[in-house]
Amino acid sequence: MEHSGFIAYLKTCVGDACDRLAAKFDLYDGRGRPRRVFILDTLLRYNCLGCIVKALANSVGDWVDAVYMENHRLAVGLLHDRVRAGLEALGASAISEEEAGGSYARADVCVKLGGNGVSLSLDGARVVVEVKTGVGLSYAQLFRYFLDASETVYVAVWRVPLKQLIIFDKKRMKGLLWLALEAACRKANAILAGKAHACTHNFGLKHAVASQQEIDNFLDGIRYLPAVAEAIINLAVEALNTQQAQDAKKPKLEDIKT
Repeated sequence: MEHSGFIAYLKTCVGDACDRLAAKFDLYDGRGRPRRVFILDTLLRYNCLGCIVKALANSVGDWVDAVYMENHRLAVGLLHDRVRAGLEALGASAISEEEAGGSYARADVCVKLGGNGVSLSLDGARVVVEVKTGVGLSYAQLFRYFLDASETVYVAVWRVPLKQLIIFDKKRMKGLLWLALEAACRKANAILAGKAHACTHNFGLKHAVASQQEIDNFLDGIRYLPAVAEAIINLAVEALNTQQAQDAKKPKLEDIKT
C-alpha cells in the first residue's frame, strides 16, 4: 500500500483509538467532543505506557508564565496581519486564518490557498505556521499538523528568539509520519487492552518563568517578522504554483465524458 493510503488507514485507527481513550479517561471538551489533540500528543510524546496513563488520567497542563502567552499572542497577531497584507498586495486567491483549528491540531497561522478555479473538486494547498516564543520544537505537534489536513504541504516553525524559520516538507515527512502513527496506535491499543503498568518515572508539572534575557531575546527576534512573513508568502506561492501544475495535468470532466 502506498504511503498516502496507509497513512489514511492509520489516521482512521488513531481517531478510533483516541475516541476510545477519551471514553476510558473521560477526556472531553466543553462541547462534549473527544480531546483528540491532547490524547494524540500524549501518545506521540511518551514511550512509557505508564507515563501515558498518568498524563491521560491527570490532564493538567504545565504552568506557564503569562509573559510567554502574551509574547505568543503578539507574534501570532503581527504575523497574521503581515502575511494577509502581503497576500492581498500580490492579489493572491488566498485567505489567512488566525488560530485555525482542526481535529488534531490548532495552527497559529494557517494560509489556505484555493485552486484559482483550476479544479473546484480538489482541495488547495495549505501552509501551516507554528510560532515558538521559546527555543523548543515538537515533532509530535508537526505530526498532528500533517495528520489534521491532507492538503497541508508545508509546516513552518518560527522560533522567534533564535531568528529562525524551519520548513518541514510533507513529502519528506511521510515516512516518519507513518512510523509515528503506527507507534501511537500500538501504544493506544496496549493501554486499552490493560497492558500498561505503573511506572516510577517523575511526572511532576513544570513551571516556566520568563527571565529578562528571554524577554530581550524575544524583542530582538520579533524585529525579523517582515522577513519571516515574506518567506512564508513565498512558500505559499510556491505551494499554490505546484498545486496548479498538478491540477493542470489531471483530466478535466469534459475530457472524461468524451
